[in-house]
Amino acid sequence: MTTPDDGTRTLRARHAVVVATGSDPAIPGVPGLREARPWSNREATSVQQVPKRLVVIGAGPVACEMSQALHSLGAAATTMLVRRDRLLNRVEPFAGEMVAASFQQSGIDVRFGRQAARVERAVPGGRAAFVVRSDRVARAVSIVFGSPHDLWWVVVKTLLLYATAVICFRVGERRTLAEMSAFDFIAAVAAGAIVGRVPNAHDAGYLAGAATLLTVLLAHRLTARLRFRPLFARLIDHPPRLLVAEGKVLDGELRRSGLTRQDLYGLLRQHGVDELSSVRFVVFEQRGQVSVVRRGAVTTDTELLRDLL
Repeated sequence: MTTPDDGTRTLRARHAVVVATGSDPAIPGVPGLREARPWSNREATSVQQVPKRLVVIGAGPVACEMSQALHSLGAAATTMLVRRDRLLNRVEPFAGEMVAASFQQSGIDVRFGRQAARVERAVPGGRAAFVVRSDRVARAVSIVFGSPHDLWWVVVKTLLLYATAVICFRVGERRTLAEMSAFDFIAAVAAGAIVGRVPNAHDAGYLAGAATLLTVLLAHRLTARLRFRPLFARLIDHPPRLLVAEGKVLDGELRRSGLTRQDLYGLLRQHGVDELSSVRFVVFEQRGQVSVVRRGAVTTDTELLRDLL
């Protein structure tokens, strides 16, 4: 660095170097605007007298901050001309929506889809007249297709949540992806809903989605562990039911399973059964599958059928 006496001095930073030399505000290319000598944030923060009427062009942090500050200091008629359909385009949409709602409640007139077409100031230092153009085409396109500034939030959250789900399913047990029981199905649907919704939700970030996803999968894993306890297993699992015994349909068990005879016949046909007399047992399993034991296949003393007979 250069010292006041034209010498040089070397400074070493431990973490980082901040270069803050200041910047010049960008003046929009609106006809007559530069000639009208508009305020930038510098003039707005050093003003000696607050005007009663104020027009703010823009929707960024400085425009929002100056609108709120000058309005609260006495600029009763404060109008914001916003070309797009929301404030604060570079942050998540819910933030801009909350700021816009707060502004409108406090009396700031936020006009979306509007831009200054021309500015006229007849007398130097006098009032400036704005000719405002409604950019209806741009606003309609923004409403239908959304803002491109929002897309990277969606892409980033989608990739992060997808990676989180892949890692969780890989670390978890394979039963989550096998033939599903009721609680397996709930976990799979919940995981899909989280991964599908959170990226497009304005009020939910990646951490909230990841925490929800991890909670669902941890609850699923805990439930799978607790199923080793017979009492808990009876609470969450359907017991297997014997629908056919020695070629005879057990209508009571069929009704308890929520099946009709036509349902049973259709399931048997899928197993290549064309006569009930050829069937020894038909079992409606815990996960909704039907097992068919044909005559002569096993004895009634087998362990697989002992709890059903």
